[in-house]
Amino acid sequence: MITGVAIEIRSGGRNQDRASYFSSHDLAVLVLADGAGGVGDGAKAADGIVAEAEALFHGGHNSPVASLERADVVLAREGLLSTGVIVEVRDGRLLGASVGDSVAWLISGKQLKELTSSQRRKPLVGDGAYPVAFAASDLHGRLLLASDGLVNYASRDAIISAANGRDLQISAKRLAELSRLASGDYPDDVSVVLAELEFSDF
Repeated sequence: MITGVAIEIRSGGRNQDRASYFSSHDLAVLVLADGAGGVGDGAKAADGIVAEAEALFHGGHNSPVASLERADVVLAREGLLSTGVIVEVRDGRLLGASVGDSVAWLISGKQLKELTSSQRRKPLVGDGAYPVAFAASDLHGRLLLASDGLVNYASRDAIISAANGRDLQISAKRLAELSRLASGDYPDDVSVVLAELEFSDF
């Protein structure tokens, strides 16, 4: 069983990031997408990734890879592009897939496992993407999905520290705040999904 918090922050104009999670007593699906607004409707593209993750949760796909492959076909029909990270957690095991530069990290204390280290940044979902699968078991700590609006503007040490707060909701808010500029603005949209994992040590 996991609990999660999803946060989206708009840097200006229309938010083109999406972050969400779906959970039941024996299954959780977490998703994060960063739509490419320069080539179409980035928000709609990101919504398409979330829709396929929800379909996975309801049994419409058999894996996160299949979800992103389906999203690639759907987005391509409308000329839309997006990054995508989809993670499924069931029975103490994590399965995921990703495309682009959004990330999935496992954080426990000062340890960090970068699950998406082998992902392909291009082509994006909607442009003939190649989703890269990843897996983990013996889960413990917190699972972070984040867009480049966080990881490109905050240090790993700062992210690890913020992710380890006692309260999950406060930790997620602190993560989202890390990239805020001195002016109060954000250099990019920021999306975060932070989940508490309640399994054995990894």
